[in-house]
Amino acid sequence: MKKVIEMANEARRLYVIVRRPSNKAFKGMLKGGKLVSNSVAVQEYKNALRMYGVDLGVLKGKTTRK
Repeated sequence: MKKVIEMANEARRLYVIVRRPSNKAFKGMLKGGKLVSNSVAVQEYKNALRMYGVDLGVLKGKTTRK
């Protein structure tokens, strides 16, 4: 269980480093091998989404005022 949490944290860190792309684009990067020296798999990213929810920076950046 500890390893799953560590890899989810690593997936979140990598997500922020690549400047918070869309979920589809980030999954494509992970599947396609676009990220060099990457140990994060798509399943670990899905686990991070399930544990932590959508990244707050993404919500703040894509929300419009009314």
